[in-house]
Amino acid sequence: MREAKEKIGAVALTEIYDVMKEKQSYDEKRYTNALAEMVQQSIDFEDTHKIITEWDDWDELVQRGYEVQNQQDEKQMISCWWDAWALFQQIMETAERKMSISEVMESQDYEYPVEAWIQDMEMELGNAGEYEKRMEFCNKVLEMFDWTYDDGNGFRCAVGEELYEAGKIEEAIEEEI
Repeated sequence: MREAKEKIGAVALTEIYDVMKEKQSYDEKRYTNALAEMVQQSIDFEDTHKIITEWDDWDELVQRGYEVQNQQDEKQMISCWWDAWALFQQIMETAERKMSISEVMESQDYEYPVEAWIQDMEMELGNAGEYEKRMEFCNKVLEMFDWTYDDGNGFRCAVGEELYEAGKIEEAIEEEI
C-alpha cells in the first residue's frame, strides 16, 4: 500500500513541478496518462521481475532431481537432492524458531513441495542403498522439525531399519519404541 502511495505521489509531484516550474497550466489528461503509464510499468515489472530466493534455488534442485528420477538416473537424483538438502538446512537455520513441516509449508504459502520431497528423499535414499545418508538425513529431519502435531514415525522407522540392517539391533529396537 505504501509503495502505491509513493508512486502516485511521484506522479502528482511531477505534475505540480511542471505547473510551477515550467509555468504550465494543470493538464488533467497529462496527469491521467502519467498515472496510467506508472500502473502499466508496475504491472510489466511485476510480470518480468521475480525475486529469486533461496527457496527458489532449493526448488530448482528438487525439481531437477525429480526430472532425473523420471529418467531413471538414481545417482544424479541423489546428487541433486543432497545439494537441495544442504541448502534446505541452511534455510531452516535462519528460522526464528523450530517449526513443524506444515508450518514451513504454510510460511511459504504452500508454493514448495517440502513435505512430499522430504518423504521422497527418505525413500529414495533407501532405494539407492545410501543407508548411512538415509540415517543421517532422518536423524537431522527428526531434530530439525517440531513434531508436536506432525507424525515423524516414518523417519524414526527408517532410522530403526538402518540400525537393524547394520546389526545394531538393540539400538534399532530402542529407536522403534
